[in-house]
Amino acid sequence: MLREGSGLVAGHGFGRSDLWHSYTGFFEPSPHQGTSTKRLFQINLDVVDEPSGPAPDAPQIRWANITTAREDRLQADEVDGRTRDADMILKSFDLMHTELKDLFGRIVTDAIAERIYLMGS
Repeated sequence: MLREGSGLVAGHGFGRSDLWHSYTGFFEPSPHQGTSTKRLFQINLDVVDEPSGPAPDAPQIRWANITTAREDRLQADEVDGRTRDADMILKSFDLMHTELKDLFGRIVTDAIAERIYLMGS
């Protein structure tokens, strides 16, 4: 389910059969020339075995809870004097969504990405 060797998931987890987690994050420079904005990406992954249903004899199933986040860390001088309008905000959200889909695709296997229609939807 998780892409081994992606560099985004701690390698030790692939050999474990008990609870484990992997939290990582990184900054990328802003694609906007002349700004010192930093783009932060975060990946929080928890893997645990839990009952598959509410019945007391429900079999255990392995769950992977994956949280991804992306934000721009703006410098004060980059916010002052700029017009912020609804169109700019919506375009920013659309870009964030696309970037997070790409990031998620680097975390899960191709089979999982296809199963959840990650690319192409």
